[in-house]
Amino acid sequence: MRSDPFGHGTAMHAGVDLAASTGTPVHATADGIVSRAERARGYGNLVQLDHGARIQTRYGHLSRILVTAGQRVHRGDVIALVGSTGRSTGSHLHYEVRVADRAIDPLAFMASGDERLALQETVGPAEASPVAVGGPKHGED
Repeated sequence: MRSDPFGHGTAMHAGVDLAASTGTPVHATADGIVSRAERARGYGNLVQLDHGARIQTRYGHLSRILVTAGQRVHRGDVIALVGSTGRSTGSHLHYEVRVADRAIDPLAFMASGDERLALQETVGPAEASPVAVGGPKHGED
C-alpha cells in the first residue's frame, strides 16, 4: 500500500517505481516470452514477460513498446522506452514481479540473488540511467 497520488487515502502498489527520463531504454531482466504488449489501464503502455515456472515481470508507464506478444526476448534486450502513460505523475518505469499471479516485493526479489531470473541491481531514484532496469549481462557493453 502507498499514498495514492490521485486521491485521498492509500492504494495498492504492486511494484517499484524507478526514476528515469522519457525515452530511456528498458531492458528485459531475464529471458522470456512476451505475454502482453499493450495499453493496460493504470499501467499505461505495458510489457509483461513470462519467464516460466509461473514467474512474470511487468514493465509499465512506457512511452513506446518495442516488442510484440509471443516474441522471445533475452536478458538485456531492449523491450520498451520509459515514459509516463497510464496512472502516472511523471516519467518513470514501474517494475513488478509476479509469482503464481501474485505480486511479490521486487526489491526483495532483486536482492535475493535468484539466478533463475538473473535480476540486476537498479539505479536509485535520484539518478536516471541509460539502463532503466536489466541491461547488458555483466562483462558486456
